[in-house]
Amino acid sequence: KREEPYLAFRFCSDLPPFQEGFTGYGKNKMTWVMQLRRAGYLFSQLGGVFLVHYPHLNSQARMEWDRKPRAMDKYGSSASELLKKNKDIDWGSFKRARVDALFLDFKEWLDGTVEDESRVPMCEDALNDDVRLWVHTDKQEADDDEEKDTDDGAYFEEYNDYQNSRESYEDCQNDHWRHLGNPAECFKAASAFIESSILWSLVGAQSGYVGPQSQMEYLVNAEKCATRFLAFQQDDESDEKGGGNDKNGDYSFRNLVADLYTNMGVFEKNRDATAQATAFIMKALELNPKYEAAQKILSQLAENEVEERTTDEQEQQSPGYTESTGEEMDHGESSGEDTNVGGNTHGENIQENTE
Repeated sequence: KREEPYLAFRFCSDLPPFQEGFTGYGKNKMTWVMQLRRAGYLFSQLGGVFLVHYPHLNSQARMEWDRKPRAMDKYGSSASELLKKNKDIDWGSFKRARVDALFLDFKEWLDGTVEDESRVPMCEDALNDDVRLWVHTDKQEADDDEEKDTDDGAYFEEYNDYQNSRESYEDCQNDHWRHLGNPAECFKAASAFIESSILWSLVGAQSGYVGPQSQMEYLVNAEKCATRFLAFQQDDESDEKGGGNDKNGDYSFRNLVADLYTNMGVFEKNRDATAQATAFIMKALELNPKYEAAQKILSQLAENEVEERTTDEQEQQSPGYTESTGEEMDHGESSGEDTNVGGNTHGENIQENTE
């Protein structure tokens, strides 16, 4: 679940003031932190300190923020898609659109007024989130046309899909009544979140926007969602209300989670973590024993394990091999310069097998 960090400051006259235009809900703390960073503030994590967020009903400001055009629910479209296709929506009547427009004004003011003295670098895989704003300026229109001729446009589209699905899933979890009374909606939101997490982890890594650690984090967060709904699925009544079967009669949600575990297994396999990779693949096959992709990866892992074991045995039988006992080899036991001592050959075989 997404949680924002809370900051503690000692008040002083140089501390940037809050932007009073951001009232109610939306982008108030975020814009302030953006200005703090640009002004050169450094941030540290406090140990031994925690906050407890007490669950509460949505405030009036949050409910106003959540209000959206009917077309978004009717057609299942994101705001960015509607902004391009539907010119008749009065976006100014929606709180979120007004705040997003104000946010763009703030960014322009920040860049033009506050000198950039930032000392905190952006994350390597940080992305421009403006694609999700409920505004569409002339510049964005031009950027849309330009993105059609570049690969970056596709990458940001996948990222936008991921962000929208995550938001829908979190909204479903926040509305506890919906989870109990209409689980099919939450199954749908969870499925979309898991699917988009898998896709963005792959596309983001291929494009260079997502590093290895972040790639696995996307999959781990999707696994948490999957685990919750797989447990919820054990209830027969929930089985009837949510999820459903695909065209082959197989349980679509289980197949999706099997695909998730397979991708996690491939990630671990690519970094030579055979035990972890095998564990994930076995989870995939528990959900779908006929899943050919998982079967293929498991077969490759087994072959790699046999080759590794064979290499170890050959090394132990070589004239120059000695166990690591801390004692030096007698010079008379050496077999010459052609002997591979230690794990050199072993390491090369693993690399070749991985490729």
